[in-house]
Amino acid sequence: MYRIIFIFLFLILSSTANVPAQSMFERTYGQPSLNELAVAHIQTSDGGFALLGYSASYGNGSYDLILVKTDEAGNEQWRKVYGDTLDEQGAALQQTADGGFILLGKTGTPLQHDILLIKTDSQGIQQWSSTYGSATINEDATEILIDTDGGYLILGGNPNVYLLKTDAEGGFVWEQNYAGTYL
Repeated sequence: MYRIIFIFLFLILSSTANVPAQSMFERTYGQPSLNELAVAHIQTSDGGFALLGYSASYGNGSYDLILVKTDEAGNEQWRKVYGDTLDEQGAALQQTADGGFILLGKTGTPLQHDILLIKTDSQGIQQWSSTYGSATINEDATEILIDTDGGYLILGGNPNVYLLKTDAEGGFVWEQNYAGTYL
């Protein structure tokens, strides 16, 4: 059994090339489980950090998305878990204009999964979620951008490069497959 995989380490890089990097802080988040992994992190507007990953220690399915919010010193402020009886895994996140978060991942089984998009408020409370995909193709997501109109651009694969546009509430707008190109 693997012990605590949520380890977060930040480095201050010196302006002098001969001075080695120094650790600002090191923190461990999570509990012993079969598998926990942080896959994305951002610095938040309040100077803290948000980490997205997945965990087998919390939630309903084998894996569920986990979002950890910290202050600027890495002290955990809150932790939220998202998922149902399927497997959910995180891929990317952004902080939204209202101080909340948009979380990108996948949901399903190891043999069939779709793209998962979750919008939260500033305290990590889920406001809505949407899934995108077909019953015959495995869709994966790798990156999310907030568009100038407030909607979202999702980059993924199925297995070609796949670009998906949603509105601000996660409603489908358009998609484009770029055949012959792979992630």
